[in-house]
Amino acid sequence: MRRHTTLDPGSDEGTQQLINLFLGQSTGDIRRKLQKIRGPNSRNLETLLDEAWRVFSNREEGYKQGMKKLAAAVVKEGEKGKHGQGPPKQGPPRLGKINVHFVRNLVTGKTSAQN
Repeated sequence: MRRHTTLDPGSDEGTQQLINLFLGQSTGDIRRKLQKIRGPNSRNLETLLDEAWRVFSNREEGYKQGMKKLAAAVVKEGEKGKHGQGPPKQGPPRLGKINVHFVRNLVTGKTSAQN
């Protein structure tokens, strides 16, 4: 690091600059978690690194949980389409797609051959 920059991580000023760079260049999920850290540990580089590593390591677990929720929603949606399942629906039946040309011909009394 000293080769590429004049930043000295051993000094207090260098540590603060390094922490700010680390927070600024972190991805969104890690940055949000790091910004929630309060108290004296909020400016400790080791604590920030440990927390960032923990969030990074748990990404795959969060991804798996999201995929389980998605799969459950797909299965639930598939079951919804089956006829005869579940309680009967109340109210009038839903109308399907309306063919505008057919309705216009009914109202005007024209047939498709007369158009």
